[in-house]
Order: sequence, then structure tokens, then C-alpha cells
Amino acid sequence: MSRGSRRLSTHGLEREVRRLAQRRPTVTVASGGGGGDAATLDGIDSTGFALVGHTHAGVYAPFTMPVYTTAGRPAAAEAAAVNYAYAKDTGFPGAWVPGTPGLNGAAADCSTTAGATILGAPYLPNPASGSNYLTYGSVATTVVHSTWLADILWYNTGLVVTTTTAQGITTPTFPARDNQGSTNGEGYQAAIYVTTATTQAGAVTTITLNYTNSVGTASRTATMASFPATAVLGTWVPFQLQAGDRGIRSIQGITLGTTLTAGAISLVVFNYAMRYPVGVANVGTVPFPPQSPGVRMWNGACLWLGYQSSATTATTINGDFWIMER
Repeated sequence: MSRGSRRLSTHGLEREVRRLAQRRPTVTVASGGGGGDAATLDGIDSTGFALVGHTHAGVYAPFTMPVYTTAGRPAAAEAAAVNYAYAKDTGFPGAWVPGTPGLNGAAADCSTTAGATILGAPYLPNPASGSNYLTYGSVATTVVHSTWLADILWYNTGLVVTTTTAQGITTPTFPARDNQGSTNGEGYQAAIYVTTATTQAGAVTTITLNYTNSVGTASRTATMASFPATAVLGTWVPFQLQAGDRGIRSIQGITLGTTLTAGAISLVVFNYAMRYPVGVANVGTVPFPPQSPGVRMWNGACLWLGYQSSATTATTINGDFWIMER
């Protein structure tokens, strides 16, 4: 193909893009200069989806969620390969303030500022129309880890760490934020979150969770391969669901089997939203745009950051996530 024909083809493509853009709405985004200028974006993305901005504080644009922890605040992870969650750390958003919902716990909803404050999660208002999607994310950490972003559905307090027999739980209906946008719980998992360091001398391998799975089968048992000895504040240990299960609809109880001696723990039900592997310390991950239209953020989503550790060094984090209404 000659150089001239290649240029002609490019011009033809540009005309087609302009033609398609005229058939879709435009989005006006206020500039950051404060002078009242505006920029107009074509109302389609690279796959032809119509882009709808999110109305936030009078700006019709993607809703950006910055996240960071204050240097020196995070604790060191328990050990390499053990997970750590930042909910208890100072920064933005602030540390969670779980209160005392008790064994039966409370559902999480961060579509209100009050709910977001309790969970220590970004306030994410429900969309005026359409749905919210995570369309961009990048994080940087001071130590190389595999970072994750999870939607928190439910948590409890009041578990007795010295009780080795079953502790009964009656959970409310979990929020309709599973993989299908229902309350069935497809994709929902459970973890223990350490809110005060435990003091047992050795690892515990006897912890089990009694639950009903996402298709309604009761009396299922989730196990925990190892809960670490003297688990530090912030330690996050997920359960392994019974073979073949795809999620948790409700929880009926937990059995520690072995005393944790002292400390405090909470049960948390969650659904992973995204992972961001950090390959170089203090260097942000390559901005990761999920496949269009993005990762669906169901109404009420409460987003926590954490990581699977590569070392026990205390790790600060900062990053940005974009939520787009479509």
C-alpha cells in the first residue's frame, strides 16, 4: 500500500469516528483551573459504549477515589504470604469505627457518608442513572506486594477468642452485591480480621465456619489452613469454602477449636473486586483499565485495600481509582 493510500485510509477512519460521536451524547468536564473553562469529550469509548459521567460535587466526570495511609501508621504484616487489610489504619479514608454490632453483625453500605465512615471506606454515592463501574486503578506501595481491592458486605464483633466451641451467628440478608447483583452470595467469601493482636503461642488449624452456600445448601463447612500464631493487628485470613461452593449466602456459626488466648477478631464477608500486583517498591502499578465497561460496583459498595505480603515490613500505600457511571 502506498503512503498516500495509507493517509487516505486514516482520514476515512477519522471521519467515521466523528460520525459515530455525533450520534451519541457528549460529556462536559469542568477543568481543574477553576476558571470555568470546559472540555468536551466524545461520548463513546474505544468499544462503542456510551460514556456517562458521574455527577459529584457539581462536576460531570469520572469520580476519582484517592486512597493513602499515613506513613508510620500501618503495622508490619504477620509473615510473608499472610494477608493484611488497611481498614484500621489512619489516612484517607479514615480508619474504620466498627462499633459493637455483636455476633450477628451488620451489613455494609457506603452509599452514605455515615456508612462509609463506619467502614473506613470511600464514600461512593449511588448513580443518578445507569450503574457505577471501576474503570481505572493504580497503586504504589513502599514494599513489593500483591495488593487487592475488596467490597465488604458484612462484618461482626463480639466473638470470644477463648471459646473453643461453636459460637452461633444469625446474619441478616447480605446486600445485593454478589456477582449477579443478587443476595444469593455468588462470589462472597469470609475472612477473620484481627482487630487486637492475639497471643496464642502456635498457629491454629482448627477454625471452621458453618454457612449456607450461594445456591441455598445449608450446613456447609469452610476451613482455615492456618491462623498465625500471635497474629498482629490488621491480619486478614480468608476461609476456604467447602469443595464446589461458589459463595456464601448466610453464616450460622464459627468454631475456633483452639483458644487464641487474648485479642479481638471480627468475621468479614467480602468479594474481591481487583488485584494490583506491585512489582517495584515506591513505583505505581501500570494503570490498569479493566475490560470495558469496567468492574461493576453495585450500589452500596464498601471498598477496602489490602495485600498479600512478600515480607513483614510495614507498608504504606497510595493510589487512585476511577468510578464511572454508565
